[in-house]
Amino acid sequence: MDASTSEGDGKETTSSPDSGGSTSSDTVGSETGVLTGSAMGSESGASESSSGDTGSISEDCSSIDLENETCLAIAIDLGQGSYVVRVGLDSGNACKVATLDWDLRLPDISSLVHQGEWLYTCATTVFRMSLADGSTDDSGIACNAVVGFDGKLLVKRTNVDSDLYAFDSFEALMADSPSTMYPLTYMGSRLVIHEGSLYAAWHSTSTIDVHAFPSGELTRTIMLEGFDDWVDGMARLGSGSLAVLAQRTQERIASFDPETGQSHGDISVQSSLGILYGLACP
Repeated sequence: MDASTSEGDGKETTSSPDSGGSTSSDTVGSETGVLTGSAMGSESGASESSSGDTGSISEDCSSIDLENETCLAIAIDLGQGSYVVRVGLDSGNACKVATLDWDLRLPDISSLVHQGEWLYTCATTVFRMSLADGSTDDSGIACNAVVGFDGKLLVKRTNVDSDLYAFDSFEALMADSPSTMYPLTYMGSRLVIHEGSLYAAWHSTSTIDVHAFPSGELTRTIMLEGFDDWVDGMARLGSGSLAVLAQRTQERIASFDPETGQSHGDISVQSSLGILYGLACP
């Protein structure tokens, strides 16, 4: 894929691919917006499009919570605001969970970890975000990625340092006091750990490497069917599928078989609250 990117010196810089560019988002002056979605086709492995279904981003998540699968993401409208949203994977509709007190301005925030009442992300340093009131705390610890494992926060510090440092709590992270370190050889910045496997991807790719965890041994490389795009977030779903967010260019969450890479279909997500980054799918 034609994308001008670099992953070096501990930080990614990105520019839009020629085929599509960055997704533009409408500026909003209030706390409402609109997402449109199409249902994800899982039986045939193909995308099923709806005829323009729309849904409001509201403060009430009760209808979204009834869907079979939901994910949290961060919506960023540069210069306007940043929000935590919950996306329903049946409908593509979403609700706004919290308005962050911190206006995210970085163009690439792909890590998102959900633990209890908190979300954690990597935005040059590791940040903690409250789902209750949108308040944020900056750990001051530099990062290239953060991933959750066994209740801990695992931090990849830079692109040139592929090791993962485990912190038992956010307080331990602020004190830069890791409890252990997992040596890895992979240098990408999109990471998911699930049942003994570490799924790892670059910022723009058509493949995902799967490593045994915690040993770090590469076990297989998955070719993602019909996908060669930005990876704005990645998560394992409760259904077993591997979800990949590519919202800035194609405004979709793509779903794949985690063993073979076969497509399980797409869900279209368009947000007037800004571009979505990160996926956390409890």
